[in-house]
Amino acid sequence: MLLHNQEHTTSADAKALKAEAVNHICAINMEMKKAPGHVGQQIKTLAQLADKLLTLRKQLLTISVGTNTTNYKEKAMLEQYLRKKADEAISAISAAGAKAVSEAANCAWIAGRIDEFIYVFHQVNTGDSNGYCIKGASNAATKTEITCIDDNTGKPTPPAATEQQAPKPREKLKDFSTAAASIRQADTNDGKCGLTMHDSTDGGYTNNQLMANAIQWGGGVFSTGGGANPTYHTSATGDFSATELALCTDKLKTLTAQIATPAQTEELLKLATDVESTTFNKITIKPGELGANTPKSDFIIEASILKGVHADLRNFRTANNNEEKKINQHLNAVETALKLNATASNLECSVKTREAASTDKGTQTFDCKNKQGSNCTGDCVLEDGVCKSKKKEENKEKDGKAASTCAGKDEKTCGTTQGCKWENNACKDFGFIINNKFALSVVSDAFVALLF
Repeated sequence: MLLHNQEHTTSADAKALKAEAVNHICAINMEMKKAPGHVGQQIKTLAQLADKLLTLRKQLLTISVGTNTTNYKEKAMLEQYLRKKADEAISAISAAGAKAVSEAANCAWIAGRIDEFIYVFHQVNTGDSNGYCIKGASNAATKTEITCIDDNTGKPTPPAATEQQAPKPREKLKDFSTAAASIRQADTNDGKCGLTMHDSTDGGYTNNQLMANAIQWGGGVFSTGGGANPTYHTSATGDFSATELALCTDKLKTLTAQIATPAQTEELLKLATDVESTTFNKITIKPGELGANTPKSDFIIEASILKGVHADLRNFRTANNNEEKKINQHLNAVETALKLNATASNLECSVKTREAASTDKGTQTFDCKNKQGSNCTGDCVLEDGVCKSKKKEENKEKDGKAASTCAGKDEKTCGTTQGCKWENNACKDFGFIINNKFALSVVSDAFVALLF
C-alpha cells in the first residue's frame, strides 16, 4: 500500500471508480449469490412435490375402490399421471441434483471474488477528499451509496435468507451494458486511487509500472488498462465468456432448467387444496406420455371430472379431519386389500385354468406319454427323451386373455413398467382399476371393515 501512495498523485491514470458502476457490479454479484440457495430450495421443492403427488395418488386409489367407479377410465389415467410426474421430480433430483449443488458452490466462489474486489476498493480511502477508490456523491462513497456492503469497512452483504428465485446474472450484465457510458468511465479527478494505476509513473503495483498485462479484478469484471479509463466487462447479450464468471453462468442456466419443477403439475397440485371454489383446467395426456398404457390419441381429463375428483378427495380428507394418521390407516388398508386382491385373483385364475385343463385337456397328459420321438408335437414337448405336456405358462389361456406383461421382468425393469410391481422376488401385475366382481368385493370388504 505504501507503494501505491508514494507517487500516485502524479499519475494521470490513478482515477477512482464511480459508485454507479460499482452498484451495477453489485447487482450482478447478488444474482450469483442466489445460486446455492436456489439450488437447495429447488431440490427441496422437487422432493416435496414428489411426496405430495404420491400422496394424492394413494388418496385417489382409496376413493376409487368399491362402488365408486364413476369415470373410472379418467381416474385410472389420472392415477398413472400423478405417478409419472412424481417420478419426473425424483429423476430430476437423481440426475442433476448433485451436479447442480457443485455448480452452485462454484458460483458462490466466483461471487466471493467480486466481493473481495469491492471490499478492497471501498476500504482504500483517506477519509477525506485526498484519496479514495470509489467516488460517491462528494468524495469517498459511503456505505449507503454502495448496495452490496453493510458497513464502512466494506463488509459484503450476504444473500437474503428467504426463498431465492432462479439467478439471472446475464440480465444484470445487459443492464450494465445499456447504462450510460459516463457511468462506466472513471471519475475525472486524477491521483485519487493507486489501485487503478497502469502507466510508467514510479509507484503503484511495481517499479516503473512495467506491467505485462492489465490487472484483473473480480474475476475479470474490471481491469486496469493502459488508458485514462478503467475497463469494465459489459455485454449487450449478457455474455461473460471473457471472465471467470463464465465458469458459473455458462452452466447455471442449463442446470436450473434440469432441476426445474416438472411441467403440467399445477392442475394436479390443485387436488391437494381444500378450497371448494378451486377451479380447474382440463389435463391432456399425449400419446406415449405414459408408456405402453397411453392411448394412441390425446386422452383428455375434463375440468368437470377433475372438479368431481377434487370434491371426493376433500370429503375424504374432511371425514378424517385431515389427520395424517387416520388417512394413512385408510391408505394402508387399501394397499393391503390390493395385495389380497392380487393373491385372490391369481388363485381364481389358477382354479379356472385347472378347470379348463380338466375339461378341455383331460387326455393331454396321457396322450403325451404315449408319444415318442418326432411324434411328440402339438401341446407336447420332448424333454430328456421323454414326451411331456407343455408347461401351462408356455400356452395362452383358452379364453383368449393376453399373457401377463409383468411376468419375467427383473426388479429394475419391473419398477419402471406401468401396471407392474415387484413383490416377493417377482414382477407381478398390479393395475389400478379392478374390474372383476370378486376383486371389488375383496377390496370393499377390507375397506368397510376398517371404517367400522
